[in-house]
Amino acid sequence: VVIVYIVVLVYASSGLPPHSSNSANNNSSTEVKKGLVVENIKEDDAVSSPLKITGYVNGGGWHGLEGQVGTASLYDGNNNLLDIEPLTATSEWMTTTVRFEANLEFNTTASEGKLVFKNENASGEPARDKTFVLPVKF
Repeated sequence: VVIVYIVVLVYASSGLPPHSSNSANNNSSTEVKKGLVVENIKEDDAVSSPLKITGYVNGGGWHGLEGQVGTASLYDGNNNLLDIEPLTATSEWMTTTVRFEANLEFNTTASEGKLVFKNENASGEPARDKTFVLPVKF
C-alpha cells in the first residue's frame, strides 16, 4: 500500500480538486505555493476570529498523511503565536488532490500578522520541508 501511495504521489498528474471545477477562475483563491491552494484568504485580507481556512493540496511536496496535510499557524506582527491548527483533510487523504480545512481562534490587539503554512513531512528530512507565509490584517 505504501509503495502504491508513493507511486501515485510521484507520477499522478495534478488536477482541480473534487467539487471545485471553477477554482482556477476564482479570484478568491490564492495558490500559495506550488501544490497548496488557499481558497478563501488572499494576501493582506482582513481576518477575524474564528478564522476558517479552506483549500486543497495537489502535489509539489504537499500531500495528505493520516488525515491531515500540514499545519496553519497564526502570528501577530510581533511574531507571537496566536494559534496553530492542523490542516485537516476533508476528502480522501490518500489521493493526489486532498481538500482541507482548519479553524483558528485567537485574540489580539495587533493590526497585522501572518499565516504560516507547513506541510506534512513524515521523512523528517529538512529538504522536504515546505513552508509558506501569507500576510494578513486583523
